[in-house]
Order: sequence, then structure tokens, then C-alpha cells
Amino acid sequence: MTTYHEAIEFLLNRTNFERKHASTFQHRDFKLDRMRALLKELDDPHVIPAVHIAGTKGKGSTAHMVAACLQASGFRTGLFTSPHLENYEERIRIDGLPLEREDLVHYVEILQRATETLQSRDSRLNPTFFELTTALAWIAFRAQEVQIVVLEVGLGGRLDSTNLCHPLVTAITSIGFDHTQQLGNTIEKITAEKAGILKSGIPVVSGCTRDNARKVVRQKADDCSSRLWELQRDILAETIVDERGNTYHNFQTPHRKYENLRLRILGAHQVRNLAVALGILDCLHQSGFEINHRSIPTVIGEMTIPGRQEILSHQPLVLLDVAHNEDSNQALIESLQQLPPTTGNRILIFGSSRDKNYAQQLEGLVPLFQQVILTSSANSDRSCRPEEMFDSISPVFQNRLSVVETVPSAMEKAIHEVGRNGLLVVSGSFYLAGEARCEIKKYQKKRQPHENVVA
Repeated sequence: MTTYHEAIEFLLNRTNFERKHASTFQHRDFKLDRMRALLKELDDPHVIPAVHIAGTKGKGSTAHMVAACLQASGFRTGLFTSPHLENYEERIRIDGLPLEREDLVHYVEILQRATETLQSRDSRLNPTFFELTTALAWIAFRAQEVQIVVLEVGLGGRLDSTNLCHPLVTAITSIGFDHTQQLGNTIEKITAEKAGILKSGIPVVSGCTRDNARKVVRQKADDCSSRLWELQRDILAETIVDERGNTYHNFQTPHRKYENLRLRILGAHQVRNLAVALGILDCLHQSGFEINHRSIPTVIGEMTIPGRQEILSHQPLVLLDVAHNEDSNQALIESLQQLPPTTGNRILIFGSSRDKNYAQQLEGLVPLFQQVILTSSANSDRSCRPEEMFDSISPVFQNRLSVVETVPSAMEKAIHEVGRNGLLVVSGSFYLAGEARCEIKKYQKKRQPHENVVA
């Protein structure tokens, strides 16, 4: 294996549940024995201290926040998230930077040899794409002498391949309805799967606000003899808007207060994610990690997170969001309702996976836009055909809708029609957001200084 392309092909040729329709696999397809055997073959690279974060919504943002603050405190920090937006190596970051491609190829060679040895002993131990990706992250973190790792759970928690880590603290950001075919169709069942990351005696921070979810987490924490800090009980957040319209946030964790923090990241939900992140950092500080609390206001005030209500242009205003379930879609709607009015066109580009409730998402979004372009990402086999989405919308709104088969064509149409003072929003799935982000960058590269295209 000598090239980046060969390394990625080796990974993608494995069973990839991220790209499969939900109806084609069940929870029984997830097992930790394959992952455990693979890590053992790799000489157990996963013993680095970790922060393990699960949740329906917000776990990725919270992981980014925690990792950035740990890095600012002087720790060599690994961050593992999924899926990626544009390039595979975004999933594995060290001190904020994606894994170098040359290093990735070298680590995949190690992974390939271990996989072949494993399967020669037992053909049933055939790791999936995500299991290999998780193992690859551990190889990289060990090789590059990372001191602490922040891990975002892929799916669920109890049987997720990240759940063999050695956490100093675990966290659950929120609970909502997503992946119900694998995790269950009630909040209690979904919570139980996500709370499966809790470990005996290891403290847990919970951002759950639904009463039935909180009850499950409390019981699990009690069973594990784990100290539990809850949002709205042990961790408090307050938002203040001054007479000039400036927004500030105050937080209190069991051992620390933060006052007058500013967030560059959009969305009221990010305040809750930050509250959980600060709770995690407080736990780490109690565990002996010397957190530089003075650096946190600057880190949080400057950071952006790709694909999370990310502003890519101001004239026109272009906002990219990976919202793909009920809760994240509602968070996007709330942010859009708070934006100042625009004098130009308001256009939404929307695409979704077939196993998501896209009709409900569109029902909330369509009234906020003059024009909605339905499209399909070429990067996922799960993508819903735009014609199917069109038929799911009430006839009352269908005159606002148009169908464009590909993301590049949808972007071209939207940028041509949005106008300098308009609003363009891209939302519905990670795959759509990633493909659209690439297209926007192409426009930015070829834009002339005097042109009013994406700036």
C-alpha cells in the first residue's frame, strides 16, 4: 500500500453502516468482540486516557469544544469524530489538525497487516469500516504520543466500537429520536443504549433534559457507582443580552464559574453543549489534568465547527448545517428565526437520507424560505431522491420547491438566484453539507474581487 487512494479503498471496501440504509442492518450487527480482537492484535493502543461522549445531538460539537480547551491547556490532544464532511482524515485530529495523508497511509498499512492476521485465525472476525477507522485513530494517537483523547460515539454507545476506551469521564449530551431501528423507538430504550458508555466509578456529565432520559441515566450512574453531574442541576447556564444587543453567557459547574463568555458558534443549543463541555473539563481538572481555565473564554470565543451552522459567506449570507434529525433541525429553525431580515432571496438547498423523517424537517423549514431546492448527494447510497421529498410536501408549499438532481447543479442555481443581500442555507445531511462545502470553496477560489458571488 503506497498511496492515499489505496488506503481509503482498503477502508471503504469493508462493511460500512454509515452508508447503508437503516432497514438493511440491525443492532445485532454491532459486536465488540471484533473490535476487542483487533485492538489486541495491535498491542492495545487504546489505553490512552479518554473523554467519551455520546448523545443524539451535540456530541460532535461538545467533543470539538473539549478538545480545543485541552489543547489550549498544553495537552497533546487527539480528537475522533464522525462522519467527515470533505476528507476522511478529518475524523482523526491531533492538536486540531487532521491526520497527515502520508501518516494515514503508513498507519493503514499497520492496520491492514493486523486485519489479515486476525482473519487468518478466524474468518468471522472481519472488522467493519467504522471499527477499522476507530482502530486507525488509536494507532495514530499512540504513534504521535497523544496525552488525552476525546472520542465521539458513532452510533448508540453500548456496542459502539469506541466503547473499549479507558475514559476519565463520560458524557451524554442529549437524547432524541434518531436511529430508532437500531436503538429502539422510545426515549428510554435509546437512552439505555447511549448510557452503555458509563463505566464503574467513572464520573459522568449529562446534558439530558427530558425527564424520562434523566431517569435512565441516573439509574445507570447509580448502578456504576459513578458521580453524576446534570445540566440544569449541577451545571447551570445563563444567557444575558445587554442594552446594546450583545449576548453573553454565564456558566457554573460544581467547582468553577465562567462569566461573560461570548460564542462565535451560532445556536442556543451550542450554549447547552458548552455547558456540558465545561462540566467535562471540571471533571478532568478534579482528575488531575491542569486545565487552563483562563484560556477558555478566548478559545470558545474564536472557535468555529465545520458544518455546525457554519457561516461561509456574508454577502450573500451562506450558512451550512448538518442537521439531520428532529432536534438538530429545530435548533436550525430557531437560529434562522433570529437572523435579521434580508432584502434578497432566501433559498434553502435540502437533501436527506431515506431513513430520516425528511417530511417533518421540511415542514418546519419550507415556510422560512422563498425557494427550496431539493437535491441528492452523490456521496451516499442512502440519499433520498429529490422527487420523493417533493411528493412528501403539502401542496400548499409545492410552488416554492424545485428539484435539481445533483449538488453542483443545485449550488449553481442557488448562487445565481440568491443575490448579494440574500440568504442561502444548506441542510439535511452530513453528506449534502460536505459536498456543498466543496462546491462553495470552488466558487470562492474562482471569484474575482469585484464580483458579488460567495465571499
